[in-house]
Amino acid sequence: MRKKLGMLVLFFLLCLFLNAAAKSYYLEKADLRYKILPNGLIKVEERITFNFSGSFSYAYRDFPKGEWEISEILAYDVTDAQHIIQFGTEDRGSETRLTWHYTALNERKTFLITYTLSKALTAHTDIAEFNWKVWGSGWEKALGELYGEIELPAAVEKPEDVYSWGHPELNGMIGLVENRKLIFQAFGIPSGQWVEIRTLFPAELLESTEHAIVSGTAGLERIEEEEALWAEQQASRKFLEKPEFAFLFVGLGVAFFIAMWLLYGREPKVRLQAIYEREVPYDYSPAIVSSLAYHAGKKPSLESITAEILDLALKGKIKIKPLREKKILGIFGKDNFEIRIIDRNWEDLPISEEMVFGLLQEIAATRYEGLLFKRKKADETPDILTLKELKEYLMANRSKSRAFAMSWQSAVEREAREMGFFSKKTAYGKFALGMAAIAVTGLFVNPIIFFIVLLESFMLGAIAFFVLANRTKEGTLHYKRWMLLRNFLKDFSNLKNMPPDAIALWEKYLVYSIPLGVAKQVQKAMDHAFEGMKGEYQGRMFAGSYASFSTSGIGAMAGSFSSAFSSASGTSGGGGFGGGGGGGGGGGGGGAG
Repeated sequence: MRKKLGMLVLFFLLCLFLNAAAKSYYLEKADLRYKILPNGLIKVEERITFNFSGSFSYAYRDFPKGEWEISEILAYDVTDAQHIIQFGTEDRGSETRLTWHYTALNERKTFLITYTLSKALTAHTDIAEFNWKVWGSGWEKALGELYGEIELPAAVEKPEDVYSWGHPELNGMIGLVENRKLIFQAFGIPSGQWVEIRTLFPAELLESTEHAIVSGTAGLERIEEEEALWAEQQASRKFLEKPEFAFLFVGLGVAFFIAMWLLYGREPKVRLQAIYEREVPYDYSPAIVSSLAYHAGKKPSLESITAEILDLALKGKIKIKPLREKKILGIFGKDNFEIRIIDRNWEDLPISEEMVFGLLQEIAATRYEGLLFKRKKADETPDILTLKELKEYLMANRSKSRAFAMSWQSAVEREAREMGFFSKKTAYGKFALGMAAIAVTGLFVNPIIFFIVLLESFMLGAIAFFVLANRTKEGTLHYKRWMLLRNFLKDFSNLKNMPPDAIALWEKYLVYSIPLGVAKQVQKAMDHAFEGMKGEYQGRMFAGSYASFSTSGIGAMAGSFSSAFSSASGTSGGGGFGGGGGGGGGGGGGGAG
């Protein structure tokens, strides 16, 4: 009996352990909005997106205590529609913990936390100062993207009247828009890392200091000196880390790196007798070809999204129709295309084309109205979209577009690995140990050398990530065959005599010319071959007559996708993040369970 009871307890504990081990989550994005009122109060909205793997039922947010006061705390679930959820607050001595409850199972959820800050703003005689840790060091998970806006009580006459700094040094930007709203953005924030924004604006923008801390002294000159000192300290540290102080050890690091490449980075030899490859050698996704052909980062180019759209047309999922639109003087203007969804079933598609097809369906069901302020509406033609509509959608959903592009590239990279194109045997570990030994040796010579070699290790490590991961023999064979096809397609003389009735082969050439970087040559040859033909276009890819058919816009289409995604995900502004900081209020952290 005791033995059975013991086994039962052991089984129960094992189940608990496995359940806990299977749970994980990550923080995709935090969208933070601060609205400074004329009386010094600050209204705050925090939208935090969790991506859960496993079952979760609660999350928490810690608010540190200080001179400031926090009130009117509320929590909402805004994943689909905004609705308030069960929550409670707890005094934990040096901080107040907000805990809210929900149910989540292998899904993404976005929560909204709203509260009001008092005494978080300092009113000096010349300027008002908001120095705040917008992201605290208490978060147990890393954050993918931090985006925020600080709205001033009123617009300033000149942008130069607003000063802003971000701490510590991060991959991010800060900028002022409309002379009133400070926008900041940062990516890849590690767990335990705080982010601080310090902004100054004219004190006269405040109508009263009822909810501000009044210093009674001028603040601008002192704060500028403080920030300048931090910047100088940061510059001094960088100067001491220059490799000129340690040529010998830097040389040792480079020599060791070359040795690792000679031993592990070179690819297996594959001999092919052919000069050209005249047929498309394999039938997998063109994005895989991009990943394989330019394997340094194993991520496909964004132009390959166009190739995947063309491949969807070859597979009968969509039809592409060139649109005749008026151009200035008949010359100046952009080409446009209509994409018609024919078959919504995507079960037979690779994951990367599933993602592209899903994006097309989502865009087809949506349209935007308005000149300055775009409004999202349901589209009356959910099976039809144009290239222009696609670009409008990407620009209207910048963060989402950037996330899609990164997810799509990661999916292609993962698929290429699963196909066995890249070797699992790498020299990362040996390289790291060797560089660590060089750095530790340098520490005994001069502590500065240690930091220089450490910096060199990161730099060479970034290169090693690309060159020490070689292709397998199978991957090399595929790569070389694709390069033989590329050589064939580059030579116009090989294509100019290809008959137009070989349209199926022409269309395949067009698809794979994009990841192979020879799209212009193939488009030129294809237009030459089809010149003067009459009747309806007989291929699977395009709709319309031969008279309206031209591939000259396909290159523009590929470039449009790349520029649209780049523009949608780009960041612009007037400043960045630097060293120093850490003296602002706020912060805290959070987690889920």
